[in-house]
Amino acid sequence: IFRLNSPEHTKRWNDVKTAIDKTGTYELTTEELTFGAKTAWRNAPRCIGRIQWSKLQIENITLSTFISGNNMFLTRSAITIFPPRTDGSRDYRVFNTQLIRYAGYRQKDGSVIGDPASAEFTEFCLSLGWKGRRGMFDVLPLVLQADGKKPELFDIPSDIILEVNIKHPKFPRLSDMNLKWFALPAVSNMMFDCGGLEFCAAPFSGWYMETEIGVRDFCDSQRYNLVEKIAEKMDFDTKDTSSLWKDKAAVEMNVAVLHSFQEKGVTITDHHSASESFMTFLENEQEVRGGCPADWVWIVPPISGSLTEVFHQEMMVYKLKPSYEYQDEPWRAYSFGKKTKRARKMGFHSLSIAIKVIIRLMRALLSLRKKCVILYATETGRSARYAKQLLRIFENGFNAKVVCMADYDIRNIRFQDLVLVVTSTFGNGDPPENGKAGQDGGKSETKEKDKNAYTNISYSVFGLGSRAYPHFCAFAQYIDKTFEAIGLQRISNIALGDELSGQEDSFRRWSQTVFKDACETFQVSETEGNTEIPEADVLWSPGKFKHSFIEQTEEPLLTESLSKLHNRTVLSCELVQRKQLQSRTSDRQTILVKLDTSGRSELRYSPGDHVAIYPANSGKIVDGIINHLKDPSAADKLIQVYVSRRREGQNDSTEEWGDFKKLPLCSVKTALTRFLDITTPPSIDFLKAMALQPGSRKDIALLENLSNDAQSYEEWKLVKDPNILELLETFPSIRLDPTLLLTQLPILQQRYYSISSSPKAYPREIHATIAVLKYNTMGGTGPQHNGVCSSWLNSCDIGESIPCAIREAPLFHLPEDATLPIIMVGTGTGIAPFRSFWQQRQVDRETLPSPFGNTKRWGDMDIYFGCRQSTVDNIYGAELDVCKNDRVFSEVNVALSREPGVKKTYVQDMILKNEDRIYHQLMRKGGHFYVCGDVIMASEVESTLEQILQNKGNMSTEDAAKCLSDLKVK
Repeated sequence: IFRLNSPEHTKRWNDVKTAIDKTGTYELTTEELTFGAKTAWRNAPRCIGRIQWSKLQIENITLSTFISGNNMFLTRSAITIFPPRTDGSRDYRVFNTQLIRYAGYRQKDGSVIGDPASAEFTEFCLSLGWKGRRGMFDVLPLVLQADGKKPELFDIPSDIILEVNIKHPKFPRLSDMNLKWFALPAVSNMMFDCGGLEFCAAPFSGWYMETEIGVRDFCDSQRYNLVEKIAEKMDFDTKDTSSLWKDKAAVEMNVAVLHSFQEKGVTITDHHSASESFMTFLENEQEVRGGCPADWVWIVPPISGSLTEVFHQEMMVYKLKPSYEYQDEPWRAYSFGKKTKRARKMGFHSLSIAIKVIIRLMRALLSLRKKCVILYATETGRSARYAKQLLRIFENGFNAKVVCMADYDIRNIRFQDLVLVVTSTFGNGDPPENGKAGQDGGKSETKEKDKNAYTNISYSVFGLGSRAYPHFCAFAQYIDKTFEAIGLQRISNIALGDELSGQEDSFRRWSQTVFKDACETFQVSETEGNTEIPEADVLWSPGKFKHSFIEQTEEPLLTESLSKLHNRTVLSCELVQRKQLQSRTSDRQTILVKLDTSGRSELRYSPGDHVAIYPANSGKIVDGIINHLKDPSAADKLIQVYVSRRREGQNDSTEEWGDFKKLPLCSVKTALTRFLDITTPPSIDFLKAMALQPGSRKDIALLENLSNDAQSYEEWKLVKDPNILELLETFPSIRLDPTLLLTQLPILQQRYYSISSSPKAYPREIHATIAVLKYNTMGGTGPQHNGVCSSWLNSCDIGESIPCAIREAPLFHLPEDATLPIIMVGTGTGIAPFRSFWQQRQVDRETLPSPFGNTKRWGDMDIYFGCRQSTVDNIYGAELDVCKNDRVFSEVNVALSREPGVKKTYVQDMILKNEDRIYHQLMRKGGHFYVCGDVIMASEVESTLEQILQNKGNMSTEDAAKCLSDLKVK
């Protein structure tokens, strides 16, 4: 504005005219769009909150950010602008009035369940195939249209929708109505008119004024129309209008909305504050611009009338550009197309010829498509499941296949156009068992001199992990960096899914992004694929599963079944000894278990490796669950489960029954004992399926309420932490179909323990040091829960068979050069792998006077061990003393945190005290530093090492952190 006729203005004007002459249109710059969007809000005559117009943010943001807001739910005004209208046939449109809106279901009697204002649009969504749950507050799907193409439905994940449960500080009975409202108002059906361009899709968000919810949404007769029910909950006299019960109810409802939003920490304003702010805005506008368009009918709040300043203000409605304009609802005029004529019948001979032709055409089509391989590496099977879901997206537009990394020659990626990797991480940044081929192949490929062989190959990586562990998604990041190093082109940034926070959503967003990027890169139409992650076809519903009992004399061997279930060799070891390591006065238990391997080669290991133990669930819990089955007497019979799957034909579809192959052949009792996880709190989908089982109305209603309210479910799960038996005892009338348990419960996973023995000292044994876990739920006041594996091993009879497997941990092995210093740091059972180290060194020293028989002496071996009291839980104190006397250890440092009469000491304190020695061993002699224990301790030790590098190496904070990071890589 202030550069009118300036050189910059003249150049921009000429550029716009040139673009229009050549193409018939032009593009606004980011600065112009920003100015236009803010000014359009400033010009909006119906908005009372325009004083914030200059703070509008123009963003390209994700749906999750847009819907759930950020900064502790302090919502802000933001807009996302899609491409403008061109010829009118390629519009981008959001069919929804608001991004979040509750559905309304018309009933035969004319009533509506939900929001009546959404009834017509709800019917439109249902006609597109959406499956509503017919509840009061079902969030409608997004209906989006891109480039004038067919609109698509997108269900909004419930965990990114922030909703506020409505309650009143003085009328507690209001909570009985189970009212709630979504936190973020986001208008999505208005057109942004700016600079002669029409942006038909420009959803924008702000925050609520409480009357929009409390009066208009809940009390208006054409909306939820709940004013009378609300008044009854507040004990107002609804028989006499002169009591002004409607007014009282409306005011108190606004109080409830304000209270609920503020308690939740969600931004909201009251109508008096909004009125005052608008008057300030109006005065400023009249002073600066000489006027302000305003629609009195919309500006004045729906309650309080003359108590607000705006009620007394004269206003004038006129239009200014840029602006936000109402436009026709696209779904009202949407055509579903004409019905196709029924195809004529075809004879068998003609059909067979047609099939052959189609097969040849399909092969030819696939050969023309870009090749895509989806590699996965997994410990628990989740990465494999994600990879298969990704295949469903890519197989319609690409020649795609899924391969386990262990079965794939990594050199073959040079023959692919696109490589997608889905992988988890194990332990200290190691690959999963079936991902080692990818790690080894990556190392060999980085040595290849010809990097040009990979420059035309695109890739992207998704990592699964938990931020509770220090090496979060380390293997996925290794794959990502390795692919980049050998010359592949990253098509989408690596995405990391945190098991503790929205892993499913992270994968869904990444899969949609990488598919879009792949389509753009390879010029594949996005309509050829479906970016929606399909709902698992194994969710339980009535008629989805059935079962039969099989007459067979005995079940397969347990180790055979476990091997099949976990896709690895599982062998049986005999429990030959169990020893309690803590004193009898301790309220905790740590056990040393010794397993006889019979010398089998499959169970060979190196110091530092892990043993995987496949536990059994508590017999008491298993029997309790069986008592809640429809037919408990059949629990010992072999059972086969079948699943119904729909096979789509050209003109119809058919249901087919097939074996459900989740579990090996077994009885229900065996499945609950050895194969299924019955101690983890049940999922919300499990509760929904459980509500479909026979039971009392009360129990079913409670289950439905719990499973339909995500927030209540999360709170219940956090507080109660229930296992499956406790769940069934909470709803005692429910009787379960066995297929619900067999198909919906997760697999019981193996437990990994660091091996506490040396194969040289005990060639036919595996030792494991295990803390016996037990705790009380509900902050210590609830029932006692026991660790599945540790409690089982603590109660097993000597001589019992223990299913086991070995998992290598190459990054935690002893150095090949035994002359190098070794520093070991552990607390509690974190000492376990170091026992294998000192036993190995003890045998080696007895065999050879020096490493490799040369003149160099054995490298120093120092240990820092932390426990509470020297006489209570210094679990291997006697062995440490023997090794110190035998000069196996150079130093033994025991930190005692609760020793009577002694100052609290932690391992990091002792490390810092010996900083000269540690710096010399690490930086001068190339020593190896091992840490094993809880995450907090490991983090403290890492910080202490950085401090030592700063103190003794004269490094800055940044240099010390980088140096430590480099040492980890080495």
